[in-house]
Amino acid sequence: MNYLIDITEEELGVIASALMEKPYKSVANLFSKLNQQITEQQTATQSPVEEPQSEPQEESPTEKAPAE
Repeated sequence: MNYLIDITEEELGVIASALMEKPYKSVANLFSKLNQQITEQQTATQSPVEEPQSEPQEESPTEKAPAE
């Protein structure tokens, strides 16, 4: 079963500090997973939202280039 947990950056720091007191080999996979998920979420929130493109407007008769 997977869990979705909503935590602040400060709370994440507490979790990371506690995990660092354990041997690295026992927490390496968890660190990697947490880091990947945090990076994905940060990237998703920083991505600019693309606005829909408007249809090109036709030139009005006064805006047409002069004939040669």
